[in-house]
Amino acid sequence: MITSDSSIPMYRQMADNLEHLIDSGTFRAGEKIPSVRQMSKDHRVSISTVMEAYALLEDRGCIEGRSRSGYYVKARLDAWDRIPELQEHENRPVDVSSVSIFEAMVNAVHRPEVVPFGAATPGDLACPNARLSSIGQALARKHGAAAYGYTVAPGRMDVRVQISKRCLTAGVDVAPSEIITTVGAVEALELALKATTRCGDVVMVETPTYFGLLAMIREQGLQAIEVPMHAETGVDIEAVAESLRTHDVKACLVQPNYHNPMGSVMPDANKKALVKMCAEAGVALIEDDINAELHFGEERPVSLKAYDREGGVIQCSSFSKSLSPGLRVGWIIPGKYYDQVKALKTGKVQATCTLSEMIAAEFLKMGGYDRHLRRVRTLYQNQLQQIRQAVFEQFPDGTRITAPSGGYLLWAELPTSVDTDKLAVEALQKNISIVPGSLCSATSRYGHAVRINCGHPLDERLEEALRVLGRLASRLL
Repeated sequence: MITSDSSIPMYRQMADNLEHLIDSGTFRAGEKIPSVRQMSKDHRVSISTVMEAYALLEDRGCIEGRSRSGYYVKARLDAWDRIPELQEHENRPVDVSSVSIFEAMVNAVHRPEVVPFGAATPGDLACPNARLSSIGQALARKHGAAAYGYTVAPGRMDVRVQISKRCLTAGVDVAPSEIITTVGAVEALELALKATTRCGDVVMVETPTYFGLLAMIREQGLQAIEVPMHAETGVDIEAVAESLRTHDVKACLVQPNYHNPMGSVMPDANKKALVKMCAEAGVALIEDDINAELHFGEERPVSLKAYDREGGVIQCSSFSKSLSPGLRVGWIIPGKYYDQVKALKTGKVQATCTLSEMIAAEFLKMGGYDRHLRRVRTLYQNQLQQIRQAVFEQFPDGTRITAPSGGYLLWAELPTSVDTDKLAVEALQKNISIVPGSLCSATSRYGHAVRINCGHPLDERLEEALRVLGRLASRLL
């Protein structure tokens, strides 16, 4: 009920009124509330009164202030909400088996009628498509046929210069001559694995992990040994140490920043420890750093490569999540494996897309990338909070969901009786794609979990899809 009592201080009344509006759904999780100045004007009160009200709402956990952006509704979580605990695992190498659901989910990406909770693709609003198109047309006119010619390894110098500059924000000092451009991050990771392993070798991976990494391991005839994850702090360092002691591991493949699918970020101390122990064991450390630019806080988390003193860390990334997936501009910083990676790149796919590299370099050189990223981070933070809250409302009681501080993916663990492989199949029949947890494990574990893409705005279509998923999951209890 809205407060209207002269005995209660005005700032308290304002805070109570806004909390009521939040609880009743007027302002939803992740949505921006009126600015301090606007509230002062609308309610004819002083700015200091509004500031006191907003401070009280922050103390109550209703809203959160974001630097240079304003105040936003914070997700109000039910009592049963808990971040998943450290996962148990078996400390032995295993073959990675193929799953037919994987192919069905990937094929659904190209069907516009399917609600895209599956593949981790950004929505159109997150990509500066008009600006990129304008830049591309101008470059094509300027360079003519050269814009459509081959670009061989290590890639165009102009884009490698811009990547070198971006690496500084990750704590990495790397010259353009140490960078090789690739066709997205997938090719970079494939090259890293091929440069450091041979068929039958053992690769250490996190569990759960991005299912595309498991597909690479399977296709290259490698074995995977899984190490468990903390939902907030990433891979368990002690488990890594144990696996390195007991198995002949050739490469360790990790996602230290905004992990797919858990959303975790490794503490700096853990990053240092991981780099050190892999170096001492002579194990190549492959870093998938593709989501690191999508932080909700003030600073980008430090890369593993920043702690590399011997060249044993291979960093892989791309502009697919932060700028445009269709450009397919990625890169690899191979360290001491540079010669092997360049030879593999030259022999496998001799060229990268010249025009795409030109566009990416020009966009960054013009100085609009940081401004674009600030907008995209706010967009993703809002969408993630809104979809997370909607999942809580629609999914069965007992569902647990991660709370990432960056990126646009959620990992939800439903009650153990819910078979999410069946859920994924039934959902796809209703034109809704999700990633079942079994795809994110070399041993097909997490049969009650799902990964949810929050790269698209929560509109009526997506809201209805979540209601349908909730009903389907409840029937599987």
